[in-house]
Amino acid sequence: MLLHGVAPAARQEQIVTTCNLCVVGCSVLATRVGDRVVRLAGHPESPVNRGKLCAKGHAGFYKAIHPDRLRHPLVRVGARGEGRFERVSWQRALRTVADALVSIRRDFGPQSIALWQNLNMDRPDLARRFVHALGSPNFIGHVSTCDASRLVAGAMTFGIARAEPDYANAGCILAVGVNPLGANHLVVAAREILAAKAKGAVLVTADPRLSETAARSDLWLPIRPGTDGTLLAGLARWLVESGHFDRAFVEQHTFGFATIRRFLEPFTVESVCAATRVDAERFLRAARLLGERRSVVATGRGVITHRDATDAARMGEILNALLGAFDREGGVRLLDYPPIPLARVEPAVADPGGPRIDRANGDRLPLPIGRQPAYPAAYFGVSHELPRNVLAEDPYPLRALLFHSVNPVYSLPQGRELVRAFEKLALVVSIDAFPSETTRFADVVLPASTYLEGLDLWFPAPVKVSLRQPVLAPQHESRPAQEILLALAREMGLSHELPFPRYEDFLRAQLAGSGVTLDELRAQGFLSYTEEERRYGRRRERGFPTPSGRIELVSSLLTALGRPPAPELAGPPADEASFPYHLITHKLPFHTQSATAENPYLAAIQSFNPVVMNPETAATIGVSTGDRVEIESARGSLVAQVRVSAGIRPDTLALAHHFGHTAYSRIAAGRGVNGNLVIADGTDPVGGNLAFNDTRVRARRA
Repeated sequence: MLLHGVAPAARQEQIVTTCNLCVVGCSVLATRVGDRVVRLAGHPESPVNRGKLCAKGHAGFYKAIHPDRLRHPLVRVGARGEGRFERVSWQRALRTVADALVSIRRDFGPQSIALWQNLNMDRPDLARRFVHALGSPNFIGHVSTCDASRLVAGAMTFGIARAEPDYANAGCILAVGVNPLGANHLVVAAREILAAKAKGAVLVTADPRLSETAARSDLWLPIRPGTDGTLLAGLARWLVESGHFDRAFVEQHTFGFATIRRFLEPFTVESVCAATRVDAERFLRAARLLGERRSVVATGRGVITHRDATDAARMGEILNALLGAFDREGGVRLLDYPPIPLARVEPAVADPGGPRIDRANGDRLPLPIGRQPAYPAAYFGVSHELPRNVLAEDPYPLRALLFHSVNPVYSLPQGRELVRAFEKLALVVSIDAFPSETTRFADVVLPASTYLEGLDLWFPAPVKVSLRQPVLAPQHESRPAQEILLALAREMGLSHELPFPRYEDFLRAQLAGSGVTLDELRAQGFLSYTEEERRYGRRRERGFPTPSGRIELVSSLLTALGRPPAPELAGPPADEASFPYHLITHKLPFHTQSATAENPYLAAIQSFNPVVMNPETAATIGVSTGDRVEIESARGSLVAQVRVSAGIRPDTLALAHHFGHTAYSRIAAGRGVNGNLVIADGTDPVGGNLAFNDTRVRARRA
């Protein structure tokens, strides 16, 4: 019906879903009018984001309607890397992949197939089941380039649990190598930190760069890159020797205090300040603030992107234990994991075992006797080691590699090695929503849906479970990635192992007996913890989920492996005359790695990434803001624009992630520089994290 020539407004619908533009998992109220999303807003009742969204969340609708999305299945017609494809039907695309995988499995064995997934985009459960159904152990997550060693450090110290810092009730917050006021946790953590400061809490930040968090801090420690673990050990020694630690908590709830006390003896104020290059007055002020207030320590990627990643992160948890911070208000709340009991879906599909192409143990701890993989605690794999291992055919040849929403040709310093490794492969498949630097090398490209078009469970720390549900129908010919894998399984004759007509059927099977149904989650969006489940003191009463039942200051796992049970702190790379500067990388608050670079709204906030340097450094090189400088490491070089700032150490240069694409959309291509061209590629030997902030460079005017 028309009224004065104007069509009546279409009916508005609100759908609760969960953002996936970073790992936090904010609850979203999506407003749909007809077949269009007209608004994304934070869910006001969500304990995660309490009605707020960051810039990424607000702009997230554009992923679904982006003109540069992959629209149809594609099959390569040119040479790999040329980016020449022809449009094909889903039937032909799936048949092409299925036939190739069947042939490769027959001729080279199932271990010659691997799937590499971005675990921020989708949960691993179905994709891992698919790989194991093939008979391969090679399900590879992306987490070794992200947060792996910090997760491993937590598991070693306080067990498999969800750690949630209670910033809002802390009297002192020490942030080491983490930027909660300017990175992806800002919707959750920033709110609580600023509330704590309003109540009189002090904020101390250790970071080589004056980050958003450091800028709002009461005390900034401009630490030398790679010495985070040393700083934390020095603070721990000061607490113990001065008597400012929680003796009662340590005696009742920790394991290995005598060993750790001996370990800490060399970390005197003098030696720590010499190593970290933090002056003694600032160090002692930080130590006293920690010891005299109800304190909590938070660590992040600045700590775990060095070769001693796991042990440096363990020092942060050890410091929390000495402060008595675990399971008390203003400290660290430990929530049960998994937060809800997911059923073992029948028929069971077991990990076939055997060595993995990335030489990691994966998630199969405890280790079988006698099996010693290179990275024993790398739960989600060591993806960045895969390119070299494929080239070396170590421990065996790999012949097929499927990528699921991951772009390692761009995002790894080993991207060039990966391109060479493609020559060893008979099949490369990319499941993604956008054409990327990696999809250019695929034989078959399968267009995936975005989060606004898909269904999944998610587990943000402040809630037990959250639902991601479709707001739109899959656009163009895209399909949810899980549905693609189920269709591929049917084509390969794996219907016994994956007998689910739809991914929804798999989710319903997982939720059976959990106390929550998919229909309930569709209506309310998430399930919150009960007051009893969040009550402080529960862990102290029941014991901690570790082999000893206590907070482990020394690791039972490492002892069982014959490794030193106390942390081993490597310190920074040695100073080199030929490469005099540290190069560190950092995130911007309005981007998530490279996953949001295509968004025009977010790209408009900042269009490139200058290299940030101290005025003293700029004077030495002979450059000013706006000039161009060549940055060179042992691995490569790049040319970037300069921004001079007093908010960084003179021996350090800083470069943001997110930029320097050659593909991914017309918006992303050609903006800024890709730091991975020069980044170091070492690996933490315990947790498997990529040590990309161990990069040494030289710089000259370009």
